[in-house]
Amino acid sequence: MQTVSVQKALDYARLRHGIGDGSDIGRMKRHQAFLSSLIKKVKSEGMNPTTLLPLANAATKSLTVDPGLGSAAKLMDSATGLRDIGLADIKLFLTLPWRYTGERVAIVHPDADQLWAAIRADRTIDGKNAGGKRAASSSPSRTTVSGKGIRVAVYNGTITPHLGAKASAALTTDGFTVTTTAIAAATDHTTTVIRYGTGAHDAATTLARLFPGAQLVATSTPELTLILGQDYATTHPGTAATPSASSGSSLNQGARSASDDPCAKLTYG
Repeated sequence: MQTVSVQKALDYARLRHGIGDGSDIGRMKRHQAFLSSLIKKVKSEGMNPTTLLPLANAATKSLTVDPGLGSAAKLMDSATGLRDIGLADIKLFLTLPWRYTGERVAIVHPDADQLWAAIRADRTIDGKNAGGKRAASSSPSRTTVSGKGIRVAVYNGTITPHLGAKASAALTTDGFTVTTTAIAAATDHTTTVIRYGTGAHDAATTLARLFPGAQLVATSTPELTLILGQDYATTHPGTAATPSASSGSSLNQGARSASDDPCAKLTYG
């Protein structure tokens, strides 16, 4: 084990060829080990302004962060929240589930979908919420309207599996006639969209009551279409994408904590 700084630390983080198997996956593992060691070092010296300010200044100059963390002071406030959290409980380091397909790397589904769903729902990778309690399986309360006589095609515009089926089941319960349940042509919709043709504005407005914030778009096609966005997936996390106990356990085992030996877990397979 060595103590590295400045250029040596940068070389270690960037190095790919001539170490391990020479892959990007191996380099990511070393990135995780480096960041884990950095957190351990900072905590050992105390989570105080003297320790954190130089790090926060460097981070805000080198990283693109959310507006709420755009200054060194704000980043320091966020970092001080780690003061009372043990190193073993800081599990920030996890590689998206993957496998080799020939010489290429492919994402493993549904494991990857379950990981993203846990992050979106602010749950730990073993299915618990931020407060440490097991995530509730019940769906959030919802508005009930009468969809009698309204026909609608439902498309999942996200990568969250079975979201269309969930929405279709709820609409059927409210009396809507669901004509189609399928995956949308694009799965990167951030906002739910309701498309309606001539004479269907009232039906679209009724449908929109069940999807607050949905964007209504008039089209030349007569069909009433619902394209589910990430906003719906986020507010309705109780889908098949919620991590199961076995999946969460598997992901948890592959995660690195800040208490791990920095020389461990640098290989895979």
